[in-house]
Amino acid sequence: MSRSRNTLLRLLHSFGKKVPKYPAILCLDERILQKIYQHLSLVDQVCLSLSCKELYGLFGTIVKHKDLEFPRLLRIRNPILCVNSQDVPRNQLFLRLENRRWAYCARCLKLHPRKEFTRHFPRKSPLERPCTYYSGIADLCPCISLTIRGREQLIKIIKQPAKPAKTRYGPFVYDFDDRGQPGLGHVCEFSTRSGYVVRVALVLVITETGQLCAAARHTIRFSFPGAHFTAEPTFACPHEELLHLVPGNQAVENPHMYQALMASKPHRDILPFVPGRLNLAAFWVVRNLGSCKWPADCPWIDQCRLTGIFFKHYDTYW
Repeated sequence: MSRSRNTLLRLLHSFGKKVPKYPAILCLDERILQKIYQHLSLVDQVCLSLSCKELYGLFGTIVKHKDLEFPRLLRIRNPILCVNSQDVPRNQLFLRLENRRWAYCARCLKLHPRKEFTRHFPRKSPLERPCTYYSGIADLCPCISLTIRGREQLIKIIKQPAKPAKTRYGPFVYDFDDRGQPGLGHVCEFSTRSGYVVRVALVLVITETGQLCAAARHTIRFSFPGAHFTAEPTFACPHEELLHLVPGNQAVENPHMYQALMASKPHRDILPFVPGRLNLAAFWVVRNLGSCKWPADCPWIDQCRLTGIFFKHYDTYW
């Protein structure tokens, strides 16, 4: 009898080791969990919500906080702004989430599998580490900011269209031009409290030489004459703010002079200001986004926003 009892105790003991213990924090009342949560920083709140399914059910909405959104052109206002600072909550979170599989890219401002990094880049500090040599972010319009991986997805859609052409970067219309050349079209509009509305009509095409090009018409409508003198800046590319090119506002009065001025830039801009319409300005901007080959090249990085330490190396960058 004693031997059977000891055997039973050993079985119960071994079985108990296999049963995982319930986390002590989940034994707390929900009101106590809410009080703990309210005293945490934003990054700690997200990490707590990601720790298990139960806590994600309680606090999971925090991952959609506006300070954790990808910094797009409309949000940062200036495409050459340094946004990979260690003071940015989104970057703090990604650095916290790094592990053996995932690493932070200081130019894409995202987590990538470590196997996608060039061999020697992971040795750099996280806020200086790019995934590839020419990686970066190109702001095409206020709602579309592409990394090189996003560019690859759009190139695949142009070459082999997936209908409907609705991607994570926004809705695109797949169409053909007069020469039968395929492309992706996108239209968006945004307004500011400064008194103007910007409409962007964008087309992405692959040229005969295998370059990905973006042609965009930026139409700016001012709510009152002279609004461009006090309006917030708006950018068509990292090199040029559009409003100061409006005639009468530090403007280049002669469009031919403007074209000559831009001849040395890595893209071609044309400024046809609408005569007789003081409340309307239109800009055509053609940008070469580089070769369609992976991963990227100089024309692509010339169109990208610079971040962090890389910005310091470009004294002539506008």
